[in-house]
Amino acid sequence: MEAEFIRLVRRRTGITQTGLAAWLDVDQGTVSRWERGVSRPRPSTLAAMRTLLIQDEERRVRDRSIAMVRNNLLPATLMGPGLHLKEFSSFAVAHYNQRSGTDLRRLVGSSLETQASRSGYPQLWDCVLRSGLLEGEAIIFTFAINSRGKGHVTVCEPFFEDGAIAGFLNYVTRYFDFPENKERTLEFAQFVPASDPTQNRVLYRGQRAEFCEQSLMLC
Repeated sequence: MEAEFIRLVRRRTGITQTGLAAWLDVDQGTVSRWERGVSRPRPSTLAAMRTLLIQDEERRVRDRSIAMVRNNLLPATLMGPGLHLKEFSSFAVAHYNQRSGTDLRRLVGSSLETQASRSGYPQLWDCVLRSGLLEGEAIIFTFAINSRGKGHVTVCEPFFEDGAIAGFLNYVTRYFDFPENKERTLEFAQFVPASDPTQNRVLYRGQRAEFCEQSLMLC
C-alpha cells in the first residue's frame, strides 16, 4: 500500500525519485526501496508526503484561477484574501463597462464591499460575511445581479496556499434578462459550505428571486 501511495505522489506532483528524496531529506535509493516494497517509510514520512499532495492540489487550483483570468477564458477577476481587486480579464473589463458603465481598471485595490455599496447592492457584502467565505468556510459563493433588467450570475471561489486563503477567483457563468426595470439590485445569493459540499444554502432573495430560481435553477 505504501509503495502504491508513493508512486501516486510522484505521478500527481510530477516529481522524480531524486526530487522526492531531496524534499524528504533522504537518498534516492531509499525512495526506490520504498516503491519496490523492500522497505517501508515511517508514519511521519508518509504524513509529509500527504502534505506534498495537499500543496500540489492547492497549486493546481491557484494556477487554474490565474489561467482563467490571464488567458481571458471568461469575464473573471482575481481578488486578494480580503476580496480586494488585483487582476482581471479583458472580458471582465467589457462586462463592467456594458453592465454599469464602470472602468474596471479604476477599481484595482478596491474591495468587493466598496464595489457592492457603490453599485447599489450593499446586501452582497453582508451575505459574504454570513457565508464564511473569507474564513474558508464556503467553497463556492454564488450571486445574481439585476442591472436595469439585465441579469448575470457570478461565482466566487477561494484558492489556498499553505493551508491559508491566498485569494479568490470570481467569474460570470451566465447572462439572462429580468423583467424590464430601471433598478440595480442583488436578487439572489447562496453558498456551498465546506462542511457539506452537497448543500446550497440560500442567504438572500430579492423581489425577483423567484424568477432567478425558475430561470437559472440556482437551487
